[in-house]
Amino acid sequence: MRQHAGAVIVGEAGIGKSHVARAVAARLRTRGARVEHVLATEAASTVPFGALAGLLEPASEASGDLLDVLRTAGARLARLARGAPLAVVVDDAHRLDPASAALLLQLVTRHGIRVLATVRAGVPVPDAVTSLWKDAGLLRIDLQPLTEDAAADVARELLGGPVEHATRRWLCDTSAGNPLYLRELVRAGLDSSSLVQQQGHWLRVKPIAPPRRLLDLLDERLDSLTEDERRALGLVVLAEPVSFELLARLGALDAAHALESRGLLAATQTLDGTRLRVGHPLYGEALRASLKATEARALHAELAAQLDPGGDGHRLRLAAWAVDDGQLDDTALLLAAAEDALAAFDPQLAIRLAGAAMAGAPGIQAALPLAVALRTVGRFAEAEQNLAVVEDEARRSARVTAYLFVRATNLQWSLGRGQQARALLARIDVKPSSTVVTAALLSSEGRLGDGVAMAQEVLANPGTDRLAQAIAGVLVGHDLAVSGDPATALEVLDKVQRNAKDVESEWPRAAVAAAAAFYAAEQWPARIGALRRRHAELRAAGDDARASLCELALAHLAVPSGDLDDARRYAEDAIARLAFADPRAMAPAAYAKIAEAHAIAGRVEAARAALRSAHEMLERAPTHPHPVVRHGVHLANAAVLAAEGEPGAAQAGALEAATEAGEAILNEAELLHLFLRVGGAADRVATRLQEIATATGAGMAELYARQATAARDGDGIELLEVANAFERIGARILAAEAAAQAGVALAAGTSVDARRRAEAYAARLVRACGANGLTAVSTMHLSALTAREQEAARLVARGLTNAEIAARMSLSVRTVESYIYRATTKLGVNDRGALAGLLAGPRS
Repeated sequence: MRQHAGAVIVGEAGIGKSHVARAVAARLRTRGARVEHVLATEAASTVPFGALAGLLEPASEASGDLLDVLRTAGARLARLARGAPLAVVVDDAHRLDPASAALLLQLVTRHGIRVLATVRAGVPVPDAVTSLWKDAGLLRIDLQPLTEDAAADVARELLGGPVEHATRRWLCDTSAGNPLYLRELVRAGLDSSSLVQQQGHWLRVKPIAPPRRLLDLLDERLDSLTEDERRALGLVVLAEPVSFELLARLGALDAAHALESRGLLAATQTLDGTRLRVGHPLYGEALRASLKATEARALHAELAAQLDPGGDGHRLRLAAWAVDDGQLDDTALLLAAAEDALAAFDPQLAIRLAGAAMAGAPGIQAALPLAVALRTVGRFAEAEQNLAVVEDEARRSARVTAYLFVRATNLQWSLGRGQQARALLARIDVKPSSTVVTAALLSSEGRLGDGVAMAQEVLANPGTDRLAQAIAGVLVGHDLAVSGDPATALEVLDKVQRNAKDVESEWPRAAVAAAAAFYAAEQWPARIGALRRRHAELRAAGDDARASLCELALAHLAVPSGDLDDARRYAEDAIARLAFADPRAMAPAAYAKIAEAHAIAGRVEAARAALRSAHEMLERAPTHPHPVVRHGVHLANAAVLAAEGEPGAAQAGALEAATEAGEAILNEAELLHLFLRVGGAADRVATRLQEIATATGAGMAELYARQATAARDGDGIELLEVANAFERIGARILAAEAAAQAGVALAAGTSVDARRRAEAYAARLVRACGANGLTAVSTMHLSALTAREQEAARLVARGLTNAEIAARMSLSVRTVESYIYRATTKLGVNDRGALAGLLAGPRS
């Protein structure tokens, strides 16, 4: 408000206008301003100066001359403003009577008094209030609804824990981003036990009817509906968006126009022209909750008689209504609609439709979509039961690839029955379908060479169906990349993208391509950009399963990029989507990535908690973790140990994990490089990293090897070159660590300027990334200290007292005090707090 005469805050009811106004008023008071608060009401709006009566002198208020009252009141408030800056805050200024609105405008234009007013959007406003921002120089601020991410954060805060993704989306959509409506929906869900906490996440287990107090906030318009209007509103609620032509055929157009004029319906533009929707999602929820079964059935029948089953989305509606009404004779409709529900990423609806079809006519056409939907929501045993029933039919089906993939992976990944999965593929040995599914199982067991060979055989077969091509392409893209040939992996992925663009396997190709580009150390920004676009598409479409896998890949790549908060957010989003739909048991990898990001940022307690969650989930998993999960947890284990001040344990863990990488040779290289990053001796890994770089030619492996060799040889200039190379490809965390190692190496030489440049380079990257837990940077600061001084300083950075440090180091407290004094003196800091901040940054 400093550059304006005030502000007018505009927004719908419940959006937070009054909250913002109160916050601004409180800030003005702290700055010495006098604030007069006015609440405009409907009752006061019928009385001249009714809202502002408290600001008027009694004599003026009693006067019958409105112009005299205006002059007197303006003069009085102007006198008040001489003693201290005066601000008048008017809540609900759209309810002001004309006289009060005129006085408010006069205060601004003639007396220079600041005004802060709130106005509800979409309602009539007095001309004088409109003039406040149009003519008098007040700033108009239009408060927008919360974004989906912001609404999700509010829901999490209200519930005190993470929210399952479908539940989160329902809360965001139904509240339309209105904070007050969101709060009321959460309260109603808790009061009715419709929102319950399972597996650490909040889940909507039954419909939530909007509470009366929330409907009162919206209006009492629903209570005053005529019979015709209620019917028209019901037709739109059940089939929105609805054309005017359809409503005319149903004899409901006049009632719909009346509803639109009252805001209960709203026109929206679609590809097919103008359509009507409910004016606010909550109106639809309220009407659905109030419809009797017979009433809903009658409306369904009216709509069904008018809708073409071949129309856009009509088949899905007709089938859902048939199931609601118990009319299950049309199996073909149910089957087609079940596939539509899967395509629309609505697994719960697919379960209802395919389950009804399966009950009436068991077969693979019903069993497969039913199993896919059941598996999507974590009902793995039920999925297997339904697929087992149709095994004989599946052998002869054109959908054999999908059947084998869903059933075999469900058995191995979700139920831990690997032998049964292999037995299934032996019984139904229909190539290339059985070949590509076998390759998928081998890949998940770490047998990358065999899996890649079989997948490439499938890709070379001209008769391969597009689903088999998609599965094979992703297998080759991932496994060939981590086993040492990311460049060829990218070529394969691009070829499959051209040949089977409209068919996607469970792992999105964009996610695999971005990871392969990381290993190749080329095309990284472009591939991440493509991955972000694909993620946005999947998220908008509601494809939570694939969106979560994109989020895992984005989180994995955000960590070396130094986008630590982004990594955490992506991983948290993945966890919300995977909470009750995780057929591959990938959630531990998301928790591990959160732990790694927190560790690098120096947030040790948060890192420990996330890593603990990852290990707890691994212990509950029915099967051996997927290699992607194992690798992610290994990285997090070492990062957290290093952040805790246990570099020796971190180094040992990284080396042990590297020996378990098997054929994933670039995973091995990443773990050996991590050993170096957490303070391990370069001579222990330099030779092996050079062997991997020579064998693979992978760009990232070459950089790892260059860094290890330079660190072993004490070549600070080469380490600076490596740091520059890492930064050029966007790996700012790795660049910061290489620069810090350069600073240590150059400290042993005579080039003071080069050492300072390296230290400044590392410090710049650390500040940009918020990376306060990097071992290499701490080592750079500690390089001037003796080994015992370093150990004591690290323990100070962990927050230990002198007595605790003495016990840990088997020394006297006096000796510890001496070590800490010498450390602070050498590093140029004044006390142990500054020492801890230099070595580890802020902890939380």
